Amino acid sequence: MTQPLVFLTQLRPCLHLDGLDGLISSTATQVVIHVLAVNDHSPVFVRPLQPVVLNISESVEPGTVVVTVKAEDLDGDLIQYFFGSGGNPNGALIRPVNLDAEDKSVRLSPLSLVLLVEAKDNLVHTTLLDITVNFQYVNEFAPEFEATTTAGVFENATLGQRIAEVTATDKDSGPDGTLSYSLLTSDVPTNMFKINPDTGLIALACSNCLDFNEKNFYTLVIKVEDGNYSILIIRKTICIYN
Repeated sequence: MTQPLVFLTQLRPCLHLDGLDGLISSTATQVVIHVLAVNDHSPVFVRPLQPVVLNISESVEPGTVVVTVKAEDLDGDLIQYFFGSGGNPNGALIRPVNLDAEDKSVRLSPLSLVLLVEAKDNLVHTTLLDITVNFQYVNEFAPEFEATTTAGVFENATLGQRIAEVTATDKDSGPDGTLSYSLLTSDVPTNMFKINPDTGLIALACSNCLDFNEKNFYTLVIKVEDGNYSILIIRKTICIYN
């Protein structure tokens, strides 16, 4: 042979031989050469191209195909795909279970993971693909608040005096369930009361600024906001004692 043989599915190479016997008689024959394929190529991923990052919402229904991978093999071998979880041999990555973050039986931790996909040709050569999966929360619930009785403070209270604590809840998980508190403009002087944005604790923002005879109660308007800007308005009455 003067050059390497390459397996081709469409061609059948032939060798023509001539035999001479003392230059008097000759014979000819044709030899068909069967070139056996050798699995010498590894699969190559053609879809999707790396890096692969998937953002999957918790609201996506179980069984939904979130991505389909595809690899090619120059040998023409059948390729099978192997996923760490939630995949099938045809290359489809499926969301296998409910990802509801509020379902305590579901563990969305970590919120980001790397999934390893293997493409194998006849289980001989293997090529790996990394898929980063980010789980995303959905803001399904608004903040809630259980009504409480009025709070009170003596008129001689000083700066920083704790008065009451407003507590709201949000059934969402993650940032969507994180609440912040603030006071809205009302008939209450802005420098009289303050609220902790993280805890909802209401305290006095001044000293010797309360006068029972002048005004014996104030109604605070409190805004509670979650991470996705869902808003709850709360009114809290503060009674002044002498």
